[in-house]
Amino acid sequence: SMRVLWAIVLGCCVALAQGYINTKAIIQPLLVGYDKLSRPYLDDGIPVAVEAQYRINRIFNIDSVTNSYMMDTYFTLRWRDPRLQYNANASMQREIRITDTLVWKPDIIIYNSLNTKSLASSLALFSNGTLIWSRQMLLNLSCSLDFHDFPYDVNDLPVSAVSFSYGQSDLVLGPFNGSKYVDPNPVPTFKSSIFTMLSTRFAVFQAMSRAADEPAMQMDVYFRLQRVPNSWVLKFMCPLGFLVFLSTLSYFIDPKAPPARVAAAVLLVLATVSFNLNISKELPKLDYVTLIDWFVIGCLVCSLSTVLEYAAVNFMVYHTDKRFQALGMQVDSFMRSTVPILWLLVLFLCLFYINQLGAKVAIAVFVLLWLALAIGWISYLVHDKFFKPVKATQ
Repeated sequence: SMRVLWAIVLGCCVALAQGYINTKAIIQPLLVGYDKLSRPYLDDGIPVAVEAQYRINRIFNIDSVTNSYMMDTYFTLRWRDPRLQYNANASMQREIRITDTLVWKPDIIIYNSLNTKSLASSLALFSNGTLIWSRQMLLNLSCSLDFHDFPYDVNDLPVSAVSFSYGQSDLVLGPFNGSKYVDPNPVPTFKSSIFTMLSTRFAVFQAMSRAADEPAMQMDVYFRLQRVPNSWVLKFMCPLGFLVFLSTLSYFIDPKAPPARVAAAVLLVLATVSFNLNISKELPKLDYVTLIDWFVIGCLVCSLSTVLEYAAVNFMVYHTDKRFQALGMQVDSFMRSTVPILWLLVLFLCLFYINQLGAKVAIAVFVLLWLALAIGWISYLVHDKFFKPVKATQ
């Protein structure tokens, strides 16, 4: 048995040595007079066609503050160099592995990469001169995130590939097989508790080369991701909404008990401001208002309205005119019977349908409904107390 084992080991060693000798015997004649600084088809005056492909392992660390994300991918380039053709029948090898420093390679860079780390590399040469260069890369990529609909936002994460020094007359960049640029389709394999992947798309267009005087071909791949809003809804919007609901319950406190009403209203206003500060820490400095900002603004307005309403009611209740006193009690009764229910309806709308209606529609509905109720009730009360006709006395 030991003889058989040694025979197997010896056979494997001989096979490996023979393969190495065959590979060396094939590649050495091809490199005689080969200029790895000159691109293929340079003497023919036609551009070399380079095809790119991404195989996504994972997308992670999507940072809303720095507008960046991480991607672990196999980035593969394929092109043909007729100077490296060899006879596959004579060598008995249709494909050989070579060192990537021996031949010309396209200088394709990831334009929006903040940091690139190559983990592994493999270069395969086929008998017809086709080369396939595959690298496993860990990319830290920049992206421009749109937070207008945050936390229900949908964003495209780009990967931009472009030649560093070759213009479009020297190098034409495109996807594998004309359309298959991502393999496999990352939609079913993408896993994240924060985002869900909706689709992928690509675009090839002209862009300015980084070193050439003419435009270069740039290929962008976009991964469309939608944020999962559950964490924000459960940890921020629901607690903040119910705090505002508690502030509306202060209408049920006797208007003649100032310490209780003022303390409750002020504490809940401060709690709303504290929630807004915590939300701001999770987002970059923006020059526009996001969807959750509109929600916080609505919460703050509703909380402040309890303070302003009590100031007006307190003024009327302690007025010397009994008509003002009765009007103050009627206004307080109106707020007590309408605002808590109205806020619960608005909160339900914001939590479940604001991503479909949009911020402006939800705010307009809330403001118009509240104003219509307020104007209707106050108009009726003022008309009833001040403009009611007095009956003639007998």
